[in-house]
Amino acid sequence: MTGLIIDELLSITDEESRQIASLVAQLSSKEVIPSYFNAVAQAPHTQLFAARLDEQIVGVLVLAHYPTLTGRKAWIEDVVVDESRRGWGIGRALVNRAIIEAMEHEAATIDLTSNPLRRAAHNLYRTCGFSERATTPFRLKF
Repeated sequence: MTGLIIDELLSITDEESRQIASLVAQLSSKEVIPSYFNAVAQAPHTQLFAARLDEQIVGVLVLAHYPTLTGRKAWIEDVVVDESRRGWGIGRALVNRAIIEAMEHEAATIDLTSNPLRRAAHNLYRTCGFSERATTPFRLKF
């Protein structure tokens, strides 16, 4: 897509925080805490990527990479593209950037989860080379 820029955010301005909060609200009904965005961007084992069109953030993705006893792994979280721009290739560009970064960090695998109702997202992940795993996710909430 012409004019699309994918960059890593290392420090987030108030305007960028506002734009990211608007996107995250489209992904989750959980309370959005913009003051936390800089912590994510500056954490040693996470990378926050933004897709920009005309200086406007229209998509984000978080990539975590970390060592485990069975090798280095990566995890994709919080992939969201503005509703008005879905289907434009922005999500694919974000995921492809995450794949490149994970490979550069020598991750053996990249995992992610996706809401069962997000069929378009599932198609995107499959076309990017991801396959469904035979696993059962568990969560403990605090």
